[in-house]
Amino acid sequence: MNNAFMMHASTSPFYPLFAALDINAKMHEGVSGRNMWMDCVVNGINARKLILDNCQHIRPFVPELVDGKPWQSYETAQIAVDLRFFQFVPGEHWHSLKAMQRINTLSIHANCC
Repeated sequence: MNNAFMMHASTSPFYPLFAALDINAKMHEGVSGRNMWMDCVVNGINARKLILDNCQHIRPFVPELVDGKPWQSYETAQIAVDLRFFQFVPGEHWHSLKAMQRINTLSIHANCC
């Protein structure tokens, strides 16, 4: 195989990317990584609750009611570990979409009211 074309090529521009990926993988390893992700989930839930309590013209893309109670009335710790609070049931009136199957718990999607 002729690798002469590699004489003028370098991977140096990619070193910061490789280092960042390596550090990121190490940070998310083990219990500390799971705790970091749970902190992200909790912050996202609290942000959604603040939007629901304080905003009139936008609302987070979450069900209005879960088991007959307002979404935001539940404890954050319970919401964080129970997928019912992010369940998307096609055809329900709060979203009016037919094809979406899941809501990303780490992304905050807002609807205009």
